[in-house]
Amino acid sequence: MLLDNQSPNGIFYHYSSFWMVYNGFDKDRSRLKWRCPMTAGSRKVKQKVNCTTPCSTSPYGRTVYTKPYDDLRLFTPTPRNSHAWKKVYALRSAVERSFKRAKADYELERCRVRSKRAWFWRSHLVAMNQHLDAWVDNSQQNGFDVWAEVLGYPLAA
Repeated sequence: MLLDNQSPNGIFYHYSSFWMVYNGFDKDRSRLKWRCPMTAGSRKVKQKVNCTTPCSTSPYGRTVYTKPYDDLRLFTPTPRNSHAWKKVYALRSAVERSFKRAKADYELERCRVRSKRAWFWRSHLVAMNQHLDAWVDNSQQNGFDVWAEVLGYPLAA
């Protein structure tokens, strides 16, 4: 349920049409805290905000809380489009690419093995191949020919 002064991604608008500033996650009550940009914002934000009618008489400013359990996809513990959010999703996409490489490119999905021992060795060989691929790719980007060092002569193109 969105409120009247709330964006579709869950951030509240201030009365002066600026975003409320994220001010942390309260673990005890499991909720997000948002504050007035005039009092809690950075210096750049404070210079841009022009409040003719302040939203609160308190020097702390107006505070709004949102409960993440209302909609976990909308109100996340890590605020959307923040630096931490981008860092987490970069890691997530890297892990998904790694799983795709193991399952599709090294054909772990098509594997017809039943024993735990065979799965163990197959998955470890895939992990070693992925590491070797990354090592070779990194060395080629830095101008070092791995195959010429190992074989003694460069591979034909």
